[in-house]
Amino acid sequence: MDDHKRTASIIASRPGVELRCEEDSLVLAISGWRRLFALGGGLRVPLTAVADATADPDARSRLPVGAPRPRASRSAPVRFRYGGYPGPHGWAFWAIGSGQDALVVELETGRYRFLVVEVEDPQAAALEVLTASRAARRQDTIC
Repeated sequence: MDDHKRTASIIASRPGVELRCEEDSLVLAISGWRRLFALGGGLRVPLTAVADATADPDARSRLPVGAPRPRASRSAPVRFRYGGYPGPHGWAFWAIGSGQDALVVELETGRYRFLVVEVEDPQAAALEVLTASRAARRQDTIC
């Protein structure tokens, strides 16, 4: 096992989505069919850019997006959202299905203002993200 893998710790995961802490970064890794909709394999942001992290079951309605992406069928509503979307509060990177267990990470710097990811336990994940962010700001051992 290389050094890079030893310093990674998984914060939360769901099928096709994994949120982890790697060295001084928060990494969202997307796999499988979800990669196609996200137009890539995920996102990496510095832990020092994290302003806040909260569990938000109403993230879909609280963080509206701009123009919807086209979908193949107009008869069935889209139950997932993956990738970057513009909104009135800035760009957000989404990785959610129904959105009931959404973790919203507010970012201070970079292209995205929000990272919205669906995880098993959003409250525990929010606490881990904030703990890692505070450690990164103090330059302690992070992950």
